[in-house]
Amino acid sequence: MNKKHFIIFSHGFGVKKDSKGLFPEIVKNLKDITPIFFDYNIIDDHTNEMRIQEFSKQVKILENAINKTKTENPNAVIDIISHSQGGLIVGLLKPLGIRKTILIAPPFSTKIDKKLKYYTSRPGTIIDFDGDSRLVRSDGSISILPKEYWAERSQVGDLREIYNDLGKVTDLIIIKALDDEVLDLDASQDVQTAKIINLCGDHNFSGGSRELLLKTLNNQL
Repeated sequence: MNKKHFIIFSHGFGVKKDSKGLFPEIVKNLKDITPIFFDYNIIDDHTNEMRIQEFSKQVKILENAINKTKTENPNAVIDIISHSQGGLIVGLLKPLGIRKTILIAPPFSTKIDKKLKYYTSRPGTIIDFDGDSRLVRSDGSISILPKEYWAERSQVGDLREIYNDLGKVTDLIIIKALDDEVLDLDASQDVQTAKIINLCGDHNFSGGSRELLLKTLNNQL
């Protein structure tokens, strides 16, 4: 009898647990898996605002989701699929007992220059490292970032080493988006303990690149 197969999904910065439709589409494309979705952030649907929690709180949320799945399903196979900043959260936790971990378009730097330029071009965005920043999203929603988020982000350290350590406790696969418009890419990002897959596509693998991503995930799982 086959063991039950769970996939825990770790979403990225400023989005809800469905990752703007990416994760549900991945689930629809896979067979015989049970997905685990959860939100890292505090969402107010009435004001269309989302309060982004600092890394330490996100790590704890992920840890709780993993522990709950393990406790309720002690003999199950558990994999993790993350997107963008969700991969960093997995790396910071380095959970044990995970068969495969797939990081889709993860960040390799905590530098914020490109990200800030990406958001400050939109009217209404306010950056305040000593208070609450307000980022206007492409869909008109607002992401609120407290000063604690910026403080923890600046103290993360070398992300490549974080992923290297993650690859020592799980079968690690990193899928890079070669046309990423949000995060910086360079050749130095190779992680020795991971299988690196380079795919043509933007940060969210939208349009025609989505099918290639889905096919790749099927092959790896």
